[in-house]
Amino acid sequence: MITHGEGIFLDMSESDYRAAPGVNVSALKSMRLSPAHYKHAREEQEDKQNAAIIVGTLVHRAKLEPDRLCYAVRPAMFDSWRTKASQEWRDAQTLPVVTPEEEQDVLRCSDALGKLDLLTEAAARGNAEVKCFKRHKRTGLMLKGAADLVFTDDNGVTWIIDLKTVPAEGACKDAFSRKIADLNYHMQAAFYADLFETTNFIFVAVEKKGFPGVAAYQLDQESMEVGRRTNEALLAQLSRCFKDDQWDGYDSGVQTIKLPGWKIKQDGSDIQ
Repeated sequence: MITHGEGIFLDMSESDYRAAPGVNVSALKSMRLSPAHYKHAREEQEDKQNAAIIVGTLVHRAKLEPDRLCYAVRPAMFDSWRTKASQEWRDAQTLPVVTPEEEQDVLRCSDALGKLDLLTEAAARGNAEVKCFKRHKRTGLMLKGAADLVFTDDNGVTWIIDLKTVPAEGACKDAFSRKIADLNYHMQAAFYADLFETTNFIFVAVEKKGFPGVAAYQLDQESMEVGRRTNEALLAQLSRCFKDDQWDGYDSGVQTIKLPGWKIKQDGSDIQ
């Protein structure tokens, strides 16, 4: 097992990072469901054939690590992945595989991101895929994270930038705010800010379809504190799970469930 002490690592490989023990925020989000979900997330390998993951990874590399931008495009002889021949070709590749349409998504996102001065300047003076390990003071758990881009400004202040690929019109303020809530990005922002000991975490969202809109966002202090409190509560719960080696799932009893507030409000006004 590969182990690391606390610190920031600029050249750690992705495989070494994944093999090193530590709690990352993606797995921590699973604790919102149950300890059993967390354990499953830590033990199961990520699906490398997921198109959204592949496109997002390639967009990151195209803009932040162009020397690592390598992929294979589905040949024109295959118009889908439904045939046995196309699946055999895909499975034989050693590089990430995309369709011609997905390749265009990667290129359009990269081009759009190149027009964002903030990202261009940050990439020129910073480091991509920075790994960090830090011991959590309250629980003693080792925390780890891999930041898309870390740079220091002229005042010596550390900034973290996280790239997000989103659907058409998904980078507008309202849509991305919902995305933050749906995918618990506020937990990620607080986790990385604490890990790298900075208050400056910026999301850069780029739209894969339609007009390639790009927008940069920084969570307000209240949202960051909500994320931080959530992280602290889940880490405390996780520490107890490790101590007791108890990884419970959902409550096995019959529970009372309630409609979401928005649905109650909607039906109360729509049905007379």
